[in-house]
Formats: sequence, structure tokens, C-alpha cells
Amino acid sequence: MYIAYNFIYNLIMDIKKHHIAFGQKLKNIRVSLNLTQEEFCEKVNIEVSNLSKWENGRGYPSLPTFIKISEILKIEPTELLDVKYYDKTSVKDLLIDEIEKLSDQEQLLALKVLRLMNEELKK
Repeated sequence: MYIAYNFIYNLIMDIKKHHIAFGQKLKNIRVSLNLTQEEFCEKVNIEVSNLSKWENGRGYPSLPTFIKISEILKIEPTELLDVKYYDKTSVKDLLIDEIEKLSDQEQLLALKVLRLMNEELKK
């Protein structure tokens, strides 16, 4: 059971890391363009409180707002995220590599998690 809690904790921490990375990149680009939060928010048509929340790693904008932000900043949307592109084969290879590092018990848990994720995605 400890392994399951540890897995979930690590997953949550990864999500938080991505929020912080997104927010920091957004802020760095905004500052490099010499835009205050207020000026930026006026261009994007959002509240300063939302921008502040995102820049401090507490969430993401909606997809339409995210696209608008990337257009205003004149960057690709992926530049604001830690996104890597993988083809189908490389994803399988990465999964196999990671699974081979696990003990037998951890591999069974990973299988259960994958099956649960699959069931949820089908809903």
C-alpha cells in the first residue's frame, strides 16, 4: 500500500512542477517584453489575479486563453510547457524501460494503475 501512496504523491508533485514551470516561463517572457502584469492582462483580457495565480504555479489558463497568450507573446504554445514529442514506438520503449526498473510487486501495481486509467478514459 505504501508503494501506491508513494506513486500518487510523486504524480501530484510532477503536476505541481509543471504548474510552476509554466508559471515561471510565462512570467519570464512577460518581463522580458517589459510588460507589467496589468499591461499583459489588458492585452489578454484577463484579471490580474488569474495571471498572478498562474505565474505562482497555481494552475493553468483555459485552452482558448492559453492560445491567446501564446499568440500575444508570439511564441509556440509548447514553449510555455515542458512538452516533448514522442512517436508511438518511442513511448512504448520508454514505458518498457521504466517498467523494467520496478520490482515485480511494483510492476503489478503499475499494471493496475494503467488499467484503471484506461477504464477512466473510456468513460
